[in-house]
Amino acid sequence: MTVTAEGALPERVYDVTVVGAGVVGCAVARELARRPGLRLAVVEAQDDVGQGTSKADTAILHTGFRTAVAALLGS
Repeated sequence: MTVTAEGALPERVYDVTVVGAGVVGCAVARELARRPGLRLAVVEAQDDVGQGTSKADTAILHTGFRTAVAALLGS
């Protein structure tokens, strides 16, 4: 679902909200989206994904760093 400045916020409860759709936020959201039944929302202040500061900080994606989903959820 795309929500723009002109559109209303969806009246739905989400399990997880990822704040920021930069490189890191999108990577986290992608991993979380693989969990069946998890209601996930991604919010971004810019007009498109990847417009924030993490677009210049992609080294974390090339280091082999990987976090278990349970760690991301605090379980």
